[in-house]
Amino acid sequence: MQAASEGTHVLPPSVLPQRATKAELRVSLYLMSDERVLDARDFEVWEEFLDAQGRDFRETLFEMIRSFGADFLEFVCAYGGNWSFVDSIPSDAQREVVAELRQIASDLATVADADHRRVATARKLGVYLGDFDTTRAIEWHRRCGGRVPTMEDDGSVEYAVSVLARDLLGIRLLESRTHPNIVVEKHPMYRDLFDRLDENEPLRSMFVNAISTEVDYEPEAFEYLPPPSPTLPLWSDGTSQTL
Repeated sequence: MQAASEGTHVLPPSVLPQRATKAELRVSLYLMSDERVLDARDFEVWEEFLDAQGRDFRETLFEMIRSFGADFLEFVCAYGGNWSFVDSIPSDAQREVVAELRQIASDLATVADADHRRVATARKLGVYLGDFDTTRAIEWHRRCGGRVPTMEDDGSVEYAVSVLARDLLGIRLLESRTHPNIVVEKHPMYRDLFDRLDENEPLRSMFVNAISTEVDYEPEAFEYLPPPSPTLPLWSDGTSQTL
């Protein structure tokens, strides 16, 4: 994996703590925008700050936090201040992203079943955008000035896993549990990862040996590494999620 640009701190997924908090994941893999951020402390009068931020915009921020959580919102908006995003003056790009996120939240609100809504949330926010060569959440993060780790493809399994981890971090930061396997399977690197695993005999043997302990194991069924994405140990937060 190629080193990130100077000043960018990148921690590969393999060394992330097993029970890393969402905030730790957010700052370990990415850097937020380092542009000077104005916030409420820069205004002597609270009303002047509200006028500068936009009262309707402020209400929208709280709505988005209730829907997706503060960690996710600050990540996609690449908030790099040391105060609070809801008490800051947003850039034009951040206003655009919040508006797009609000539209998605409005669309998701029409999905009545909670489980179906979690699936739809994963698909909406974790969808791979071919024009940007990354997922929607990461495109937002980058648009707002956030710096995303760059890597050079050396044909390794590590590269493929790192790309998936990089592009799908946004889903991992959502307030509620989603279905990460849904977006993993749609990522173009997903199938490529299994091809690389299949060509790596030590890793292939590790997976096959683990699977062979299952009661209903049938050797002929595993001539090719099984594709279900939940078998991928991209990383775990100690819960039933694996991403």
